[in-house]
Amino acid sequence: MYQFVKFYLENATDLVKQVKYVPLPEEIYHKALERVEARKTGTIFGGREQVGMKIEELFAKELKE
Repeated sequence: MYQFVKFYLENATDLVKQVKYVPLPEEIYHKALERVEARKTGTIFGGREQVGMKIEELFAKELKE
């Protein structure tokens, strides 16, 4: 699973464009890959919705176990 996720995050911008989806900002893929490589798990939601937040704001939060 790690290899698949790593491959996807390293190539996401191109893969997403190929299927005509809207890519996330490049920085988000890098931050997600950093979390995967650091084996960080958890949630930023804590069981509650985060309405109206930009994805950059969500990724700036620390993960909760």
